[in-house]
Amino acid sequence: MSEHLAHRFDGYALFKLMSVAKVCRAICVIKGKEIQESLQLYFECFSEELWSEP
Repeated sequence: MSEHLAHRFDGYALFKLMSVAKVCRAICVIKGKEIQESLQLYFECFSEELWSEP
């Protein structure tokens, strides 16, 4: 009985771990895109400032 319960808990823990990993990965992807876009905007503004210098 206790062995079965432990096995079920392991499966549930693994499932929870996978769910958390998926969420973290999704957040990382979203944050990565935001950071990339922010850097792109920063560089565009920076280059405009650079080229607008007389």
